[in-house]
Amino acid sequence: DLQTWGEESRNSVALAVKEINASGGIDGKPIQVIYEDGACNGAKAVTSAKKLIDVDKVKIIITWCSQEAMSIAPVAAQSKVIEFVSAATAPELTNINDYTFRISPSDKVTGDLLADLVSFKHKRAAIITENSSFSNSLRTNFLSKIGSSTKVVFDETFDPGLRDFRSLVSKIKASNPDAVFINGNSTIQAALIVKQLADVKLAVPFYGAYFASDPEFIKITGKAAEGFTFVEFIADPNQDSVKKFLAAYKQEYGNEAPHPQFAALSYDAPYVLKQAIEKAGQDPEKLKVYFKNLREIDSVLGKFKIVNGDVDSSIFKVRRIENGIPVNVQ
Repeated sequence: DLQTWGEESRNSVALAVKEINASGGIDGKPIQVIYEDGACNGAKAVTSAKKLIDVDKVKIIITWCSQEAMSIAPVAAQSKVIEFVSAATAPELTNINDYTFRISPSDKVTGDLLADLVSFKHKRAAIITENSSFSNSLRTNFLSKIGSSTKVVFDETFDPGLRDFRSLVSKIKASNPDAVFINGNSTIQAALIVKQLADVKLAVPFYGAYFASDPEFIKITGKAAEGFTFVEFIADPNQDSVKKFLAAYKQEYGNEAPHPQFAALSYDAPYVLKQAIEKAGQDPEKLKVYFKNLREIDSVLGKFKIVNGDVDSSIFKVRRIENGIPVNVQ
């Protein structure tokens, strides 16, 4: 279900590597990238990471997706290999070990914002959560922050890959919520939940994170998505660095980047690593010290301050689907 996100991430890394190599590589040497598919699955990601470390002898692994990044973290630390997390937002990744470094923001802010939104307007909330590292982390954060005046009347999980949510949807409707937090990790499943909730005529506000700006979400849900409120950080299309990246991506691959903020972070990864290697060398022991002391990232999305192991999270915005288009509302 996250294939398009993964392909986009790989494409963005490949584009940056192509540009870097065309301009002389790192210290005059070209970058070679070996790609493996972790499928946003912990077990598969660990198998892939061990292959990269034991067979290919890599010293740096770029990871994407919280499930992958968290599963690989102990392997990287044990093997003394740098895990460079380009686009995974689970709060548990913050300072998880000395060898893992992240340039994507933590979803602690996402959970806080969603909890504030729901608590401010609603007395009875339902939560339906995909059983993944990202979604489970977001649920925990949301529940820890939600106000005491809001009662959680439904709180259940579903497995990745599920398509038929009718039994869960029936239970949600029976719980009589006045808001539903759809806490999915993938666009397809979240969209199907929205559609199936609309089919049973549950006419209450829906909330979520990230996936609602995916073109696939609107395609699947249609009018059922109208008014959907969600939290995410964005790639501002009016920003020069974003315009330049998106134009280069389209020229290289012939299509738009469907999730530009995550594509941009994946594109950033080789450039941040290039700067790190030029300053500290390729030895993971020196790189981990460099990253621990790094205080700012120059990203396509803007300059991020690094505080207590995480990039600045002030870039998160509250958005809503209006007339089939995501717009900023806060």
